[in-house]
Amino acid sequence: MNTIYQKIISRYKNPLKRRFGGFTLIELLVVVLIIGILAAVALPQYRLAVEKSRAMQVVIAVRAISDSFERYYMANGNYGPNISGDSLVDFSVLDISMPDVDGFYYFRHQNIYVAAKRKNSDTIYTISKTLKNGTQNAEWQKRGLTCHTEITSNGNDLPARICKSFCGVSELKQVWGSGQLGCEFK
Repeated sequence: MNTIYQKIISRYKNPLKRRFGGFTLIELLVVVLIIGILAAVALPQYRLAVEKSRAMQVVIAVRAISDSFERYYMANGNYGPNISGDSLVDFSVLDISMPDVDGFYYFRHQNIYVAAKRKNSDTIYTISKTLKNGTQNAEWQKRGLTCHTEITSNGNDLPARICKSFCGVSELKQVWGSGQLGCEFK
């Protein structure tokens, strides 16, 4: 009996000899809580980074489409077919092949600008580039690349954050008409 008691006492006197069977419930809950906090902080930033990379692909694509339309205009004196209203870009007349960027569709508006729009349940924004020729309005001719979003307030939602980060501004201004805020960037 004395030897069993000595073994128990010696195990608790020297912590290095003590054997652990596993983690306690409190330890597991603390680890899960820390992982949850990290995920809550990192997930919105990850979502913004993914959406911004898609938007950056679209910026490159819109520049390429605009340049192709300008080359076509210089060669033929017009921007090609499908010029009334908002019409999908007709790539068959352009010497360009466009990558498909998830969720975006490209269109041209009355020889004024070429744009790519992303519209789904949580993001509505447009990246556009004004065409240099074919419009009489001097204000339109000044515009370069523009990011605008169909929101009524200068919110902190994903489209507004993307436009703000492209332009390097803290607030968006009224552009293109009522209900659309945005900014111009190089």
